[in-house]
Amino acid sequence: MHLSAAVRRRQSSFAKLSSRGLAQENLVTRLNLDCSTLCFRYTGTMLFMVMERFRNGDARAVGERFQGKGRMMPDNVKYVASWVDAKAMCCFQLMEAPSEEAMQPWVRAWEDLVEFEIVAVETSQEFWERLARESD
Repeated sequence: MHLSAAVRRRQSSFAKLSSRGLAQENLVTRLNLDCSTLCFRYTGTMLFMVMERFRNGDARAVGERFQGKGRMMPDNVKYVASWVDAKAMCCFQLMEAPSEEAMQPWVRAWEDLVEFEIVAVETSQEFWERLARESD
């Protein structure tokens, strides 16, 4: 399956679900995650869960820089989705990149405001398929 065809199908599904009145934010998150999984499979990029702990608990400083300068990511790094904990102390971001090293310019641009922890992850389906292959 060609990626652009898969993305077009996802966009069509998004339009159908939106017309049923489902929450747009939830659909966008689903669409992004589905596209991320497709990109991972077809482009060979890796998925990373990035935990950003706001230095001094200062989420506002991060928000202000983001509003002024954007994400400041290299071209080969893709933002997929993010979540902030209820206490606004930590942001969890799912990112797609060819390697952890590819994210380092982005990390350097934010490390004065954020402490990073980066973990390579894979979808559950990919994990179980890999485990089955390795045990054969």
